[in-house]
Amino acid sequence: MNQTKLLKVWEIISWFDGVRWNEEEMKSTLIPGRIYENLGDSQKILVHWLTYITDQQRPYQDVWMKGGPVFAEIVLDYANKPDSRFTILKGFTNPSDKRDGVDVFTSKTQQIDGRNIKYTPRFGMHILSISRTLHLLKPFQCDLVHYLSKHWEFIKNVKQNKGDNRVSRIAFLLYLLTYKDAKQGLVSLHRDGKKIEREIERFGTEFEKLLGRMDELENHFYRWSKGRDRYHKRLWAALRDYLKPNSFFRGHLIKAVEDVKNEEFKTFIKNEEEEILESLELPGDIWNLRFIEKIFKGQIESPKELREKYERLGCLLHFGKRFFPEQFDVSFSFSPSMCDEIMEDYCPFRVGSQIRKFCLHSMGIQKTNNLCPVAMITCGYRYYCRPEGCPIKDGIKENLCSGCSIKIGIAS
Repeated sequence: MNQTKLLKVWEIISWFDGVRWNEEEMKSTLIPGRIYENLGDSQKILVHWLTYITDQQRPYQDVWMKGGPVFAEIVLDYANKPDSRFTILKGFTNPSDKRDGVDVFTSKTQQIDGRNIKYTPRFGMHILSISRTLHLLKPFQCDLVHYLSKHWEFIKNVKQNKGDNRVSRIAFLLYLLTYKDAKQGLVSLHRDGKKIEREIERFGTEFEKLLGRMDELENHFYRWSKGRDRYHKRLWAALRDYLKPNSFFRGHLIKAVEDVKNEEFKTFIKNEEEEILESLELPGDIWNLRFIEKIFKGQIESPKELREKYERLGCLLHFGKRFFPEQFDVSFSFSPSMCDEIMEDYCPFRVGSQIRKFCLHSMGIQKTNNLCPVAMITCGYRYYCRPEGCPIKDGIKENLCSGCSIKIGIAS
């Protein structure tokens, strides 16, 4: 593959990533409501984790602004009555009117436009994953951060194998807790309640045995790290929010780790920024894969292949904090705003793009107290113009993307 092109693409991607994670954009969470605001740091992490379980084929506004507040209520009850976890979930759900439909989560005390908030996950396995997570966290004080902290010895036991690092080990523990072998077909705590409880009890026994044997845990991690499940979309998207600099939830994680008094864990999060950024994986969702296909035309087809290219380039030059694979996560912002809307004429990856007309610096406006129109148009980001490192102000010199317009030809 043309390494020069990859680096040119990465230059633009890196700039957009910096824009996305700027302090102005990261000032607040997407989850509204007083109940959520009054939760403790580790409880907010758990709400975020449960909400991300359901972030699949749903508009993000529904997931975070409806689902998030309901999960905040659930976590509040769960903290006070951990033994009633299944009862709590049943109390916040109603069976769907549709046969084989997924349960509807309903707030007891929070409303939007005068009506109690209702939120329906897309798939039944989300119900199973949520139920299982709450069940398996009970021995760890119902606390996701406490669970990770208790297994710090495993997390720091990094080998010299490719793909083995502390971030990946944290990811594996989270995958094990929520996603491993989560069966499809169980959609309702009301209709399938007994089956869900039996399935959770079965997996819980396996989970407990695995955590109790370091050699088996290492073997499972090694197999997971080489397989497709390593690039689980919602797993990495959530973990990224806890570890990435400037992320709103990173502050909550640091405070939660302080509460469990794990100094090594806290030092890792606060001081090992480069290791964290290099280790985060690109979530393997369909929007990211479509974007990669448009840019690289089959030369890179998966997060795994992107990681391999990254490691090869790393032998040629030191990336440092500028380039890393997770930056190619465009599914939340760039892809919906640009690729899905066929905004080819304003694409920052195409020569002659009209997006440069909106660049303040190219218009001779040098002040930095103005919001960047390019960031707002392409991704909806609030970002104050900083010309240093901006790839737009000097114009795009070549087509780095094949484009998203639909061309109709005449059959010969």
